[in-house]
Amino acid sequence: MSSHREPSTRGYRIRGLVVLALVAVLGVVVWQKVTPAPADGVRFALVVSDLGDGVGEATPVRLHGLTVGEVIDHRPHGPGRQLITLSVDDDRFRELSDDLDVRFISGTVFGSTAVELIPTESGAPLRPQEVLDLATVHPTTRSPRSCATPAG
Repeated sequence: MSSHREPSTRGYRIRGLVVLALVAVLGVVVWQKVTPAPADGVRFALVVSDLGDGVGEATPVRLHGLTVGEVIDHRPHGPGRQLITLSVDDDRFRELSDDLDVRFISGTVFGSTAVELIPTESGAPLRPQEVLDLATVHPTTRSPRSCATPAG
């Protein structure tokens, strides 16, 4: 005759802890899958006086109509000025100079914002971690030339 024993209170606690641990591990795995990976690429920053509506972290950065990076960070940088840090693909970074133009555009039909970099033929090649102080940025275009300063 076989006797059937039910688990003790200790057995139920152990089972509960095992289930809790599995749920926690599953939660961490799901969180890792949905959290975007850090942006790879070359980082540099722009100081602008007018930041386009909707520009924030993960806003696409475009060059010649193609998405080549994203906004990593933005924060106030003195009265009426914003510092935006961008990350751009290594291959496309070489096309940029310290004399680039910037405009904030509608990235899709639904109005999401994108930062468009417009390279110019003049200026010195842009360096990683460089901070460009752009005199005036309008929501559609920027006409004055930039003044490059090394990042500190």
